[in-house]
Amino acid sequence: MGLKAIVKQPTDNEMGSGCTLCEGCEATHRKSVSGGVQEREILTDKILYKLATEYVGSTWHDVGMCLGIPAATLDLIEKNQESPKKKKFEVFRQWKMSSNKPENIKLAELKKAFYDCNRQDLVTALEELLSGEATGGKFLTQ
Repeated sequence: MGLKAIVKQPTDNEMGSGCTLCEGCEATHRKSVSGGVQEREILTDKILYKLATEYVGSTWHDVGMCLGIPAATLDLIEKNQESPKKKKFEVFRQWKMSSNKPENIKLAELKKAFYDCNRQDLVTALEELLSGEATGGKFLTQ
């Protein structure tokens, strides 16, 4: 299983300008708290797989570079994974395993990496997937 973080759904007062992680935070964003809240994994393998296989397209190598995956690792993924879907997902798996940061920080970093690489479409897709997961798995797809 993936790493877990202690998170809660932010209240209206915690959203927007009060967010400690990013400006213009979305409803799918979770804020870390200490003590007495339920444990929840935000970036599940299910969400990352769907993002990788349905939204990344043939630019998986570029996305990997944006996520800070070393070129040598991307070359190994290219060599060792036969399926295009497995290559795309492996990029996200490598990225997720490379950090021991809390889930909410990973989410903010993932969105920032997508923005920095002019892939706002992936930010939108990620937010839709997270929203779908929060509403019982009814994913919104393009």
